[in-house]
Amino acid sequence: MFAPVPRIKYDSRWLCSLRFASVRLIQQNSCEFFHASEFAWSRMPGAIPENGISFVTLSNGDLLAIGGSSGGAASSGCHIVNRATQSWSSTGSLVQARKYASSIRLPDGKVLAFGGNDGSPLASSEIYDPAIGAWSSVGPLSLPRTYAACVQLPSGRILVAGGFNLLPLVSAEIFDRTAKA
Repeated sequence: MFAPVPRIKYDSRWLCSLRFASVRLIQQNSCEFFHASEFAWSRMPGAIPENGISFVTLSNGDLLAIGGSSGGAASSGCHIVNRATQSWSSTGSLVQARKYASSIRLPDGKVLAFGGNDGSPLASSEIYDPAIGAWSSVGPLSLPRTYAACVQLPSGRILVAGGFNLLPLVSAEIFDRTAKA
């Protein structure tokens, strides 16, 4: 499925996860929205349940918060941030616990999460189906990657680039769901 070769827009605002500290002296595990039209920040109610989370906007506008760490250990917990109420609720757990993973919504509305770290860099990947609230494993990356960048290409395939595997990576690969494993 993989072949060799973090801000999120949310309801016209940018969501920023402030994991440890910030120059704005925001409390640990807090979350804020940046309102581009007003060039101002506002705090989201409630605390982020984890650190090292990957966020993806779902087709319905809600946010999926993926993995992270709790007390330093990678978590398999995932949460939905309700767009209307800005409240957190649990959803299906990852197959493999991961923090600092990369993720992207696929053209069919499902979510691909890959790489990250569970004490060491991961090559595993999985897909979340929002219709049933569950994750399933898919083919691994060619290299373990933490903090990788990803973008959807016009063909619908996903370009995965860079990241870290103990040292910075200068390679890229393509995720193609239609490819035979």
